[in-house]
Amino acid sequence: KIMYQSNPCVFEAIFHTYDLSNEHQFLQSSNHIYIDSKEHSDCNIMENCFYHRCFTDSSNWVTYLIAFLESCYEKIVSCTVFHGSCIEFNNKSFLILGNSKTGKSTLTYYLIQNRQVYYIDDDMVYSSNGKFFGFGTPISLRNMERGNPNLIETNFGIDKIPRYIYKIPANKTKPYIMNINFILFPEYSSNLSLQAHKLTGYELINKIFTNVRGTANMKHTFKEITSLLLTAQAFQLRYGSSEDVVKFIDNLVS
Repeated sequence: KIMYQSNPCVFEAIFHTYDLSNEHQFLQSSNHIYIDSKEHSDCNIMENCFYHRCFTDSSNWVTYLIAFLESCYEKIVSCTVFHGSCIEFNNKSFLILGNSKTGKSTLTYYLIQNRQVYYIDDDMVYSSNGKFFGFGTPISLRNMERGNPNLIETNFGIDKIPRYIYKIPANKTKPYIMNINFILFPEYSSNLSLQAHKLTGYELINKIFTNVRGTANMKHTFKEITSLLLTAQAFQLRYGSSEDVVKFIDNLVS
């Protein structure tokens, strides 16, 4: 459970707080995460918990906090962690996987903006026993949407390319979904018409394994991937327009 030690409204307006204390099968221990906007003087708070001093007057404090929380989740939650996004649309669940800079986050956010989509998480998706869950983490994009009131931070990485961080409204999020119906591997390239290639067999297994970011137990991960192979259809999508992918998804769920 995340606990904010000071000025909680600043954090809770941006980050959705989920209490996983009842999900004992996912937790390695009863850790708590403490977030403070000033250094805490009580050293006892460091026992059996994760602590982060957060300077909210810094221009990139949200980015640092996201990185800290993701490192905590990966250590606390005992399951398979996928590098990708997860959404639900028209009662169908989608796992969007791929390398960095392939367009996963941009496509996910476009779907959130243009369809009645429920957002689980982006960048890190957690899986155990057919249950895929996340924490509604703000999305980092390389393109700015002018006039979007959900923009909460702009920062520059070591590559000097700006990142725009957008919070996701609470009514657009869900803590988890059961099972995955479709797996998408997007590859954005400008001025390219949509090309959809259905993935099966070894090609699909290899692509899924490539996007496993962490695992508490390899036997557990094999089980999760086997379940995906049995229940989900998978497609590699090369495209130059997110709208083309949305139309493709509309056909999948209709």
